[in-house]
Amino acid sequence: MITVIDYSVGNIRSVCNALDNIGCENRLSNLPEDIRNSDGIILPGVAAFGYAMNALGEDCGELLKEEADKGKPLLGICSGYQVLFDSSTELGFNRGLEMIQGTVERLPEGLIIPHMGWNKVRINPDIPLLEGFGEEEYFYFAHSYYALLSDEKAESAMTEYGRTDVLACVQKDNIFGLQFHPEKSSGLGMKVLENFEKICRS
Repeated sequence: MITVIDYSVGNIRSVCNALDNIGCENRLSNLPEDIRNSDGIILPGVAAFGYAMNALGEDCGELLKEEADKGKPLLGICSGYQVLFDSSTELGFNRGLEMIQGTVERLPEGLIIPHMGWNKVRINPDIPLLEGFGEEEYFYFAHSYYALLSDEKAESAMTEYGRTDVLACVQKDNIFGLQFHPEKSSGLGMKVLENFEKICRS
């Protein structure tokens, strides 16, 4: 059972629908007992960084950290991925969950913002979430801010927007994050979610 965190931000139901489409048992909840009694956790969302942190709440955020510390797989998607980092400058300074070292900054001047559309990701075969892919694959992005990774313990896979390298996927032990939307990335995105389900079962 995978618990998708319900915390009043956008694009949550589409993640649940994608999990349904691959036959993955899931529930939408923010109840502590559901989070604890799950094989894995997905933190999705489309929202400003500070809004997402406020909507998540301190208690739920701490519980996610506790469960991740116990080794439970956790996957953040879009805003849910960005809040895994230390902080963001979006609409002022905001602290994140501080699970992965790095900051979230606005995409550089001169680029079309938001970045929306399909972009080629350079696959890192050392990330089990990306197992079974070619050297480069296309996924769907929709974001105005991007993470600057400084965590030496983390694995990364990159994309390029304009001439800017953008972190597309990150892994630190049992914690995974995706800047792109697997639920909007057709068959390849479904394969990413299938890989996460496999990780949760292992």
